[in-house]
Amino acid sequence: AILDRDYTNIYPRRILSLMGVKYLIDYPQYPDLADAGNAPNLPENEQKLIWQDGDWIIYEYTQSLPRAFLASSYIKETDNQKTADLIYDPQVNLREQLILTQDPPLALADDPNEITDISEYRPTKITIRTSSRTNQLLFLSDTYYPGWKAAIDGQPVKVLRADLAFRAVPVPAGEHKIIMTYFPNSFKYGLYLAAASLILSLLIYAIYL
Repeated sequence: AILDRDYTNIYPRRILSLMGVKYLIDYPQYPDLADAGNAPNLPENEQKLIWQDGDWIIYEYTQSLPRAFLASSYIKETDNQKTADLIYDPQVNLREQLILTQDPPLALADDPNEITDISEYRPTKITIRTSSRTNQLLFLSDTYYPGWKAAIDGQPVKVLRADLAFRAVPVPAGEHKIIMTYFPNSFKYGLYLAAASLILSLLIYAIYL
């Protein structure tokens, strides 16, 4: 994120946190005029200077949520505006409570020692390993889209829409490997059409050979 934004209000800071924005960059816009860098307009306990080279400065936003984590509770809400209001509500703990459009198939419970680790991240495939003594909701701050599929230890599981625009997967207690892959229907239909065209071309070739 760039520092020429107003972060004095809590609302944009909650979005930064939810999206996993970890670093804020300040840079000299007008170096010929000796433009000096400025600290982000964040509360002092939410920022940490980690690198500086002249007017180029990088701060860490300490309230950033992990890219992926396990949550132990949820709120069901199907209205987009009400969901946005909940995201902005300081009383809602975005780290512990997801906002879903439907109920998950598992009864959830907290485990303070749960572990989440992204072991592989590619544009069309993401592998996440989890460990928990209780059923949890795996949250990933990547965009929700119907083309994404998920499997837990090889078994298909539904990807849920969480916090308005992100992904969640219900994960049972234990140690698991969750794989998310992108394979939209448009790509599948394209393969069918290409295969049909190839077969038709071969038939025509065979007839007129």
